[in-house]
Amino acid sequence: MKTITAGLALSLPLHERRRRLLLAALFAARPTAGALAAWQRALLGPRSSMPEPYQRLFTSVPAESVGLLIARPELAILHDHVERWLAGRGGPILVVGERGSGKRTLVRQLLASLGERVDLHWLRLSPALEREADVARELGQWFGLALEGASTLEFGELGQRVQALLPGSWRRAEAWIDEVDGVPGNAGPISARRRLIVVENTERLFRRSHEGLVRVRRFLELVAATRDQVQWVVLMAEPALPLLDAALELRARFPIQLQVPPMRAPELARVLDNRHRLSGYDLRLEPGAPSLAGWLRGPGTAWRLWREHDDATFERLAQLSGGNVRQALRLWLAAAHIDPDDASRVVVGPLASDACPLIDALPLSSRVLLAALLLHGPLARADLVTLHGQDSLDLDAELARLAHLGLVMLDASAHDLGLVVSVETRLVQPLTTELRACNLL
Repeated sequence: MKTITAGLALSLPLHERRRRLLLAALFAARPTAGALAAWQRALLGPRSSMPEPYQRLFTSVPAESVGLLIARPELAILHDHVERWLAGRGGPILVVGERGSGKRTLVRQLLASLGERVDLHWLRLSPALEREADVARELGQWFGLALEGASTLEFGELGQRVQALLPGSWRRAEAWIDEVDGVPGNAGPISARRRLIVVENTERLFRRSHEGLVRVRRFLELVAATRDQVQWVVLMAEPALPLLDAALELRARFPIQLQVPPMRAPELARVLDNRHRLSGYDLRLEPGAPSLAGWLRGPGTAWRLWREHDDATFERLAQLSGGNVRQALRLWLAAAHIDPDDASRVVVGPLASDACPLIDALPLSSRVLLAALLLHGPLARADLVTLHGQDSLDLDAELARLAHLGLVMLDASAHDLGLVVSVETRLVQPLTTELRACNLL
């Protein structure tokens, strides 16, 4: 090891003092102040200095991504399952992945390929739409049920009402929905169009309590009870899956499961290159020099960084983002700037050398609070009090400190919900990685 380290150190054009600093950084328990500052600038600094039209090309909103998507293997699997369902076979589909991994984008690509063969209802759960009665009433109206005054409707009752629909009344319900949707002339024969429901952020139904587990169980029973009438596509963020699988045997309830994995460096390169090409700018990549730690941990990538190969930029992006496409888009934007010598060229880089810890200085109470937000998504303050107990921590002081550090966002605009707390979107992926390493997720 000493021989390798000495050889690498001598091969670098650095002064003796610089070599010693690099060696100290390699064997130190904590990252250097410079590495930590560079990582924090990438995550918490200005989103980008690029013009707004360029920034819009790198947003993750599917509606703005027409022509900017790539075909992932998971899309073909998902399409095959839905085609089987259209032919009379199949069942509900569970789509699981980290936040920002591309679950929603995959489903939207699928729906675009199906066209008008299905009648879609997309339900996105949020702090304003997560109570069982509200979700059940939203679904019931789409089924064509009369639900006036049903303020306490539960998923079990909704499933019974849907099953009670006779074939004739079911067809009348579908015709009524087509009329409400304003597409009676485009729907074609009712028997030729199948109903498909996408439920996004399904983990919001879950709370770490007996009542939360019962609520999720009733939802899963609704899915099972109506599977003959509806193709369900249930999207769920990864942190909630192990808990629900252990408590409710979640995976066993879905005959079709699709795991959306992190993107590899070549896939990220295609996504980023496709988007940049539409900007009309030339491109120059500055991946940055490898650190001594980088030489030891990944000599292949370090060599390509040293030789300034373009592939090295995408390999480093994949490492820094954990393969999370949404995070990679943000890191690209944060590192992009106009070439001062040529206004027609964009320079991307240099990128941060390593992903550094963000929560080392936080107490356990703050880490537990962040873990709850990553597990369930944005939460109202009242939900946080219920989860952690009124006397377990000074919640307002914790929230104020986390907001000051830029780790959470506080939204008081939804007056009926009170204060809504969410993790800063640019930090979802790195905080998930760190909290998982602490066994808090």
